[in-house]
Amino acid sequence: MEESETTPQATPQVKQAVQDGCSVDWDWLAGRTIRSATNDLKNFTVTFEDGQTFKIQALTYKGEAFLSFTPYKDPGKPE
Repeated sequence: MEESETTPQATPQVKQAVQDGCSVDWDWLAGRTIRSATNDLKNFTVTFEDGQTFKIQALTYKGEAFLSFTPYKDPGKPE
């Protein structure tokens, strides 16, 4: 198999989104304890022991599928 068949490749849309500044800060999730997780096929919500929630949504924008993360950065960091 060629490398492109076994290694996931970012689509041009993903590459452009990253260049445009679409990114998620995952660091704030490290070390948290999950209290519960629920989903309804469109939303996946994780609730942590401290009450903070993290929601992942499957949405479309201009006809293209994408994932939305709320919050997308550390909710404890000042703007």
